[in-house]
Amino acid sequence: MGIYKKSIDEYVRDLSSSKATPGGGAVAAFSLLQGAALLSMVIEITVANANYQHFHSGCLDAKTSVQALMKEGRALIKDDMDAFNALMKAFKEKGSERNTLISEASIKAVGVPLRILEKAEEGIQLANMLINKSNPNVESDIEVAIACFECAGRSAIVNVRVNLPGLNDGDKADEYLEKAINKLEYIEEEGMRLREEMTD
Repeated sequence: MGIYKKSIDEYVRDLSSSKATPGGGAVAAFSLLQGAALLSMVIEITVANANYQHFHSGCLDAKTSVQALMKEGRALIKDDMDAFNALMKAFKEKGSERNTLISEASIKAVGVPLRILEKAEEGIQLANMLINKSNPNVESDIEVAIACFECAGRSAIVNVRVNLPGLNDGDKADEYLEKAINKLEYIEEEGMRLREEMTD
C-alpha cells in the first residue's frame, strides 16, 4: 500500500519514527500534493457558486490539469520511497558492480526530486490561471498553494544535491543540478511575482 493511502496519523507516525522512509523526499512530494489539492478546492468552490459563473469556464479548463497534478503528487511520494530504498540496497552491494549499481540507483533517486521540481513549476502556472479568475473568498488559498509549491521545490533541490555524489558521471551530475537550479529559480521568482500581484 502506498504511503498516500494511509491516514494522516499513520503518515506522521512513520515520518517521525526511526524509519528511513518516508523522509524529506516524501515531504517534498506531499507539499506538492497539498498545493494541488488547494487549487482543486478553489476550483470546486468557484464552480459551485452561481455568482461566479463568469469564472466557471476557466476553472474547468484548469481542473483536469490540477487533478493530474494531484495524482502525480501521490505517485511521487511512493516513488521517492522506492528510489531511496533502492539506493540503500545498492550501497549494501559488494563486488565490482557496486559503484555502477550505486550510480544507477542515484540517477533514479535524483530523478524523483527533479520531477517534483517540474511539477511544482506546473503548479505555479496553474495557480496563475486562477488568480483574479476564481471566487475571491478563496484567493488566500491560492497564495497558500503557491507557498506549498515553493516548499516542494526548495525541498526537492535538497534531495537532488544529496544524491548527486553517487553518480559516476560528473557532466551528468552538473546537468541535473543546473536543471534543478533553473526550475527552482522560476518557482521562487514567479511565486514572488504572483504574491505581489495578489496583494496589490
